[in-house]
Amino acid sequence: MNMYEVTLIIPVYNVANYIRDSLLSALAQTFESIEYIVVDDCGTDDSLEIVKSILSSHQRAKDVFIYRHNCNKGLSAARNTGLEKAHGKFVYFMDSDDEITDDCIEKLYHTIRNSGADWVMGNIELQGVSSQHIKKVPERQIEGEEIFLSYLNQEWLEAACNKLLCRAFLIENELTFVSGLLHEDVLWSYHLAKVSKKVKFIQNKGYIYKVREGSITSTKVKKRVESFVFILSKLYPDYSVTPFKKEFSAFFSSLQFVASLLIISSAVPSMEKKVLYDSINAWAMPRVGLKSRLLGLPFGVFQLLLALPYKMYKKLR
Repeated sequence: MNMYEVTLIIPVYNVANYIRDSLLSALAQTFESIEYIVVDDCGTDDSLEIVKSILSSHQRAKDVFIYRHNCNKGLSAARNTGLEKAHGKFVYFMDSDDEITDDCIEKLYHTIRNSGADWVMGNIELQGVSSQHIKKVPERQIEGEEIFLSYLNQEWLEAACNKLLCRAFLIENELTFVSGLLHEDVLWSYHLAKVSKKVKFIQNKGYIYKVREGSITSTKVKKRVESFVFILSKLYPDYSVTPFKKEFSAFFSSLQFVASLLIISSAVPSMEKKVLYDSINAWAMPRVGLKSRLLGLPFGVFQLLLALPYKMYKKLR
């Protein structure tokens, strides 16, 4: 096995329409010492055939390693497999329907080497549905408790993608993803922020996030809400020990608020919506800020006040 500086991990599952552009952007990196790990999560389309077709004539094919699950296990498990198989000193997670710029890895690599940070992150270019918004991160270095505080204040995106991370740091702190969980990045990045000692942000927009519009079925809504409930249950005990109670409460409420908006904008029957809403707002915490106070309202009032404004907001964005 060659020694690589960076391992780029790409989970693949039913992305036949996007994998070509995604993989080619990864293979086009100006940085040379990259190990590519493609995790086949047992999709039902021809995504892997497209991957193999590209590699059949690509000059970097020798640096690409494909690992196949014995059944579909989900994004979290695929990322964990990639991390387990990685040999690079640094790790970069990439979704197989997004793209990265040619100099993405090179700029992040030089930053993490020069700064000695646990991980570094650039900015993201959004392409697609306009209802999405990602806050731009200014170039800076933060250390110690300021990292966790900045996360609670939602100053940077919680996604695992677009971060170059020290592999030894991830392993030492057991920073893996919870299998079967949706919105898994929220919990993962929360723990990442808690244990990080030094982080560096750069201006470069190296990650191209392709926002795609999709229908949200009742089943998907329920699973997403169940995932939020799981995440909230794992976070809540920290409220009693954190020195940042105000910030923690605001962050916790923001997660509840996002899940609650998801519920009222879905096609789930009204009675089921109320049950889901109550499950999301089951934790007692001081009401800090407008979102928190709105969450204190009965479901019917919350829906009456916010369903139409939220629908109009989604259309206008």
